Amino acid sequence: MNFKNYIRNEFGKTDTPENTIRNIVAGFDRLGYDIQYMPFQFSDQIHWSNICIYSINMECQGKGLTPLLSKASAHAELAERFSGGLFFQAFEEQVRFNMPALYSREVNRFLNYEWLNGYVNSHQDNLKTEYLSVETLLSSQSHLTSEDIKEIKNSQLARHWVDGYSIMQDKTVKVPINFIAYINASNGMAAGNTLEEAIIQATCEVFERHTQIQIIKPEQTIPTIDMNTLKNDRLKSMIAFYENENVEIILKDFSMGGQFPSIGVLFINHNLRVGRLEHKILIPGVSLNLEEALSRCLTEYMQGRSTLMTSRPDMDRPVIHRSRISNFYLLFKCCVSQKDISFLEKGDTIALRDSINGDILSEIEAIKKVCRDLDTDLIVLDLTHPVLEFPVVRVVMPGISDFLPFVYKDILTSADTSPGAVWRGEHFKNVMNSFF
Repeated sequence: MNFKNYIRNEFGKTDTPENTIRNIVAGFDRLGYDIQYMPFQFSDQIHWSNICIYSINMECQGKGLTPLLSKASAHAELAERFSGGLFFQAFEEQVRFNMPALYSREVNRFLNYEWLNGYVNSHQDNLKTEYLSVETLLSSQSHLTSEDIKEIKNSQLARHWVDGYSIMQDKTVKVPINFIAYINASNGMAAGNTLEEAIIQATCEVFERHTQIQIIKPEQTIPTIDMNTLKNDRLKSMIAFYENENVEIILKDFSMGGQFPSIGVLFINHNLRVGRLEHKILIPGVSLNLEEALSRCLTEYMQGRSTLMTSRPDMDRPVIHRSRISNFYLLFKCCVSQKDISFLEKGDTIALRDSINGDILSEIEAIKKVCRDLDTDLIVLDLTHPVLEFPVVRVVMPGISDFLPFVYKDILTSADTSPGAVWRGEHFKNVMNSFF
């Protein structure tokens, strides 16, 4: 895979937001889908938006410093979810894995990602080319036995393989796409104006969730960033907006000793009752430009909200004692911790770390260094839709990009959620056939 180099523009992208929107709308026009868009504004620099295609029940959101950037963000999210086949909420859980045997051959081809390059239906042990093994994907799950691994390899989810490109090894490898989709969900999927931009964005999102769980789950004490070292007036204005709304802002160094270009913002909403889920929320952000990462945190907190004065209805619940928490999926999905995260208020005070200012290829090299430090691969799956033609990728970092650290330890072995259990359609098909 030959990468092209680009210099990021004033928007932090490789193209203007106008062109991003125009290209995506043109693609959906070719497909015959109408897009409905609704913008929202909270301050001069904080905007979010809702976008949907009603005919396929698909809804996404965007965010940005300006109305135009928010609109471009929402359209890119729509392109990402569409190209990845995620057409409505809980699609993977409700349809993709639970009832595939009910459908026609054409639908099964879609559910199994047969449109991607190099598709083959095979048991891992029968593959004739280099591949990313189930064992490698689960190398950090030390509690799994050899029999557990064998059952996963024998499952239907582990039989569908497509071509991925290993940036670290500079070669094509087969990856078990359905199993990866099961343990990664949307983590590591992103759209971009260019393939390179999409790869960087997808990788940054993986790092966001990785640093988030590595710090919050064991309750690590990490440094607090001195806001006096923040020089960007736009970011200062965004912070002032929250403070004027009675929301305290604490900037946290999520770099884990400088390893990741990661920052976090702890929002303490003093308008809400102490001890409720949304009283304290930590939003992580990753970018090779830390000011861009901070900007994402400050805009994402408002995404989907209509007010700072009350909790969202489905989040108006008390926090739970840490001893009762073994599932952090709510943290994975929407950055809400079910346990108290007051420990994040502690930590030494340090200055804001320097950003890596360079071109796209320099950013890719910096990401490769992080992968080497983590002793993991960086595998790219090109999900770009052939008609939409807007770059979308999924990146796979074995042991890093999955959501397994966020969920119950037995998710891959329990009767209800093991890879073998999530192929239930055959039972329904047998019942239907019994009527004839």
